[in-house]
Amino acid sequence: MSAASRRRRRLVLALIVASAWPLQAPAARWIAQFDYADAAARDRLVAAFGHPEVDPLRRRVTAEADDATLARLVAEGFAPRIDAVASARLQAFERDGGALRAIPGFACYRTVDDTHARLQQLAAAYPALANVVPIGPSWRRMQDPASGHLLEVLRLTQSGTDGTFPDKPALFVLGGIHGREYVTAETALRFGEWLVERYGRDADATMLLDHYQVHLLVQANPDGRAIAETGVLWRKNADDAFGACAAQPPTGSYHAGVDLNRNYPFNWNAGGSSADPCAQTFRGPAAASEPETQAVMTYIAGVQAGAGLPYAGGLYIDRRTDDRLTPAPDTTTGVVLDLHSNGRLVLWPWGDTATAPPNGAALERFGRRIGWHNGYMPIVSNGIGATSGTTPDTAYGALGVAAYTIELGGLDFFQDCAAFEDDTWPKNLAGLRYAARNLAAPYRLPAGPDVAEVRVEPDLIVAGETATIRARADDGGYAAYGTAPAVFAIAAAGAGIGTLPWQAASALPMTADDGAFDQAAETVSRVIAADTLGPGRHLVHVQARNAAGADGPPASAFVEVAAAGAVATVAGTVRDRTSGLPVAGAQVRIVEPDGDLRTLPAAADGGYRLHAHPGAVTLEARRFGYLPERIENFALSAGVTRSRDLALSRQCNAFADDAEGGNPGWTAQPASGGWGVETIATGEHVWNDSPGGRYPSGTDLRLTSPALDLSGYAAVTLAFDERCATEETYDTGVVEVSTDAAHAVWTEVYRCSGRAAWRQVTLDLPQLAGQADVRLRLRTRSDGSGEFDGWSVDDLRLGLPDAACRVGVDPLFDDGFEP
Repeated sequence: MSAASRRRRRLVLALIVASAWPLQAPAARWIAQFDYADAAARDRLVAAFGHPEVDPLRRRVTAEADDATLARLVAEGFAPRIDAVASARLQAFERDGGALRAIPGFACYRTVDDTHARLQQLAAAYPALANVVPIGPSWRRMQDPASGHLLEVLRLTQSGTDGTFPDKPALFVLGGIHGREYVTAETALRFGEWLVERYGRDADATMLLDHYQVHLLVQANPDGRAIAETGVLWRKNADDAFGACAAQPPTGSYHAGVDLNRNYPFNWNAGGSSADPCAQTFRGPAAASEPETQAVMTYIAGVQAGAGLPYAGGLYIDRRTDDRLTPAPDTTTGVVLDLHSNGRLVLWPWGDTATAPPNGAALERFGRRIGWHNGYMPIVSNGIGATSGTTPDTAYGALGVAAYTIELGGLDFFQDCAAFEDDTWPKNLAGLRYAARNLAAPYRLPAGPDVAEVRVEPDLIVAGETATIRARADDGGYAAYGTAPAVFAIAAAGAGIGTLPWQAASALPMTADDGAFDQAAETVSRVIAADTLGPGRHLVHVQARNAAGADGPPASAFVEVAAAGAVATVAGTVRDRTSGLPVAGAQVRIVEPDGDLRTLPAAADGGYRLHAHPGAVTLEARRFGYLPERIENFALSAGVTRSRDLALSRQCNAFADDAEGGNPGWTAQPASGGWGVETIATGEHVWNDSPGGRYPSGTDLRLTSPALDLSGYAAVTLAFDERCATEETYDTGVVEVSTDAAHAVWTEVYRCSGRAAWRQVTLDLPQLAGQADVRLRLRTRSDGSGEFDGWSVDDLRLGLPDAACRVGVDPLFDDGFEP
């Protein structure tokens, strides 16, 4: 080892020791963080690493760096901090190497061969919905037809509606354009599986495939992915014709190949790429030099008759002149999404200049909406450093199609499966679903209110009966970064039966449940009659308009009209087991043998009446504060009404709060400007750390319970619903408990960060069992950057676990079956 190398090693070791990172010895490469003062410093860091994670709020870059790079950047005035956890994961990944499936925690990511086999399986299993389209060879396949791979697109749409709805708007999704980014290909593939497997069961999935088409290039760089599966963090394709890069073994920052996301033709070589064949961002010798790039361009754009002339023959119609000034018409349909990891960002053009594109306002608005759904930060691509020759810049610049890069979450490129399943996949399913619902007009629909929680109650009716369409319309829902867009009151809502609202001769007007359209969020409803609908199963599509005149994307639900003699009926009353009083609002649910649900809230007198298809079903009733009641194998016969009353037993709670009956003893700190009760769009109340606004930067907001006596409890469970809309990773919602007499010692038992969707949380807390003086504390903590909607908590209860509470109280559940 040279003297210079030894000095660099000593420098890196000194940095680690100074940072107190507990690694035993230095290694060749690290995950390091660098703070930057301005855009110029940021761009120097981006240029040094090619594809780092950039956090514009904290002005911080996170990247993989070797000793020499760290030493050079220290000499330039940067002060790197070594991330010990991520560095250890990186080193373990490279040390273990081998097949992807052999690495513990990574079995959820299917290989290239597994992916292509799965595409064929889906096409065979769902021939009316799916087919596989080969679009061209990889670089290795071009050199040798017996090696490499074909690029294959999974095309999804309901072919039976092609005649009814011609010229379906298209969504094109690229996964795996960088081989080492495993999470992107798996996300694209799972989205395809969700669409076909939920078709006919989930109303939104059905609407999307009936009216639109979805094209998934799951493995956009199959050669690079195949190399990455051997344990090398390979980013580029396999093209080594421009330099073998043999000076050292290949690493994530040094290997042959062309960066396909710098090889696309629009504004190729305009900054943010490299001429070095061994660099991560090598752009190739010419625009669209690579067969993978050529295959995608031919598929989505077609061909040009000459330079500067429109493209023709591709998936999308060319709607924009290839300049920097001409906007695409706001009637342009379709969206292109390029999935990457691991920045937790939603990015839109341009990448090579800070000048906004001509459709910039609309692109930003749509990006903010997507970011609200997946919890990621929305920012123009150039805001995290210069890039050029990218897929989104070309899709928008050359064709006028709304195009985005979505940087999926995770600590690093090789996110473990537990984090992917629990966090990244559900977040991005929500983002992908929202993006797809805007395909008909992506430059217009995101300006309008979103619609959620669409349902028809009841959703199975017979002739002579009515049902109610219900939904929540909300003009908020923009991810927070910089100045938030204006939010308007809901002005109207309407429903289309079987056709999207703009396809219908006239939409059915809906009314605001509170009597007036005057809030930014409203619950809306409309009564419909079975005789008007006619027999059969119908899709109901709900759309809302704001006071600025903008219509938002539709969302859907099913309703079925059946012959009276073809369905069964269940009727009865839901009552409190002890008092005998009716339990109004209890959710009564029938789970049919095929998994379909029939749901209806009990009336004020506790009464309910539901239809279901005949067979052995599960009958359930639920209400906050009560043990759920369930009867399995409840036999139903066509044309027969079966009576069944349901008795609900109280849960064994020491403390319960659904935020509907006033404050049961919480203390907020600070007393004002922090935690309070907020009314959400459904009309329900929840606790929120910043009611009606956003929590401030650098805050510590606490909500403490009254003293709770758990001395008689042999076991303790804490359960609650939450929406943790904080800045992911940096701002957290924390549950703490204290049992000492002075309540000076608090123990964290739960933490959340960056979850925009509501979910249920249940925690077993055996340390609280038998304690006579317990306090519970909800706490939101934020760093000095960014302000977000905050942490909402509802239906919180602390007490005996349901299973223990039920013993001796609920005779039906002694065996769980119908007596």
